[in-house]
Amino acid sequence: MLTTRLISTNKKVHTGLVIAIVALSIVISPNVYAQSPLTLQPSTGRVGVGNTNPAETLDVTGNIKSSGTLNATGNITTSGSLSVGTTAQTGTANRFRYRNSMARALHSTDSTISTGTWTVVSWNTDDINTDGMHSTTTNNTRLTAAITGKYYYTFNAFFGGSNVGTRYVAVDKNAGGALFGSTTPIHSFQGGFVANSLGYAAGLVISDTVSLSAGDYIEAFVWQDSGGNLALIQTGIWRSSFEMHFIGE
Repeated sequence: MLTTRLISTNKKVHTGLVIAIVALSIVISPNVYAQSPLTLQPSTGRVGVGNTNPAETLDVTGNIKSSGTLNATGNITTSGSLSVGTTAQTGTANRFRYRNSMARALHSTDSTISTGTWTVVSWNTDDINTDGMHSTTTNNTRLTAAITGKYYYTFNAFFGGSNVGTRYVAVDKNAGGALFGSTTPIHSFQGGFVANSLGYAAGLVISDTVSLSAGDYIEAFVWQDSGGNLALIQTGIWRSSFEMHFIGE
């Protein structure tokens, strides 16, 4: 049996509002326009929650909470950030989270490297920094993990020309600006380059993967024992750089 009646909302009667209740389904006649916070536009097929002029089929002003699954066959578009939780997808699902977390630090001028001592390299600029992983002013020797996971890093070091001594580079984790300063072993080390007799500039590259918790950081260090100061070249085509990329949990 079909029952029809007028419905009042907030003590206001909306004429032409007809509701048919059949097996817990509600059917609205096409000439209805309800008041906010719930707006029904049968002529367009749109529903507004918290607004009076829905721009989409479902237009919600406010937050949406769901304990179930959101199934979408089309695209998901956002003008803000998309948070997917703290655990990556597993199994055969796509591991897509945070793949844009990366930074590459540079310096606007050559640095002076003293002889016979390990020197931590500072970086006062960057050309990639998508997730606040590097500061050009505060602790600018560091590349800092934005989230917990595995990171791949590369340190390119180009030393000024000299025909005396050797050159070394290292990367350390949470070292506080001093190699061997952390409670963990040096993470990565490369060196033994002997200066050539012609005194050409020397380049060393070190790359590796490191596990970092959010807030952990790595720093790059250089060593030379030419007997005098050498430049760490950071301008021109031979440019020293330090970069890190998030690659997954």
